[in-house]
Amino acid sequence: MSTERRRIDSLRDIVKYCDQVEQFLVGFTQAAFEADRRTYNAVLYSLQTVGEAAIRLDKEERRLGECGLMERLYPDVPWRDVRGLSSIVRHVYDELDVRLIWTTATGRISPVRDAAHQEIVRLQQDDTDEARHGPTRPR
Repeated sequence: MSTERRRIDSLRDIVKYCDQVEQFLVGFTQAAFEADRRTYNAVLYSLQTVGEAAIRLDKEERRLGECGLMERLYPDVPWRDVRGLSSIVRHVYDELDVRLIWTTATGRISPVRDAAHQEIVRLQQDDTDEARHGPTRPR
């Protein structure tokens, strides 16, 4: 599988799991979320998976010689924090603050999804342009 294909797959995972977070929280208040362990765990897993997909995306950028590409293209998204979230969930799970998870899930996940979606569109456009005009390098 090509590096570009793996990048698109990682971006699609980011979009998918961000969408799941939002779907899980439909109709929830913060208090209801804090009391519902099943939904909390589903959201936590999805956030961890978003972080893992962002780590994989970063590795593919490095393979392309484009380290920090997402940071340059989408500077309003804290990509380092997105990647770090999976590590925090894995290693500091017993100290997680449910309010921070709520805030991340309800207020910070949409820009991550939107940037991943925009990058998919950009990469697919590059593929179309490349088919018409020959190879190009990522911006």
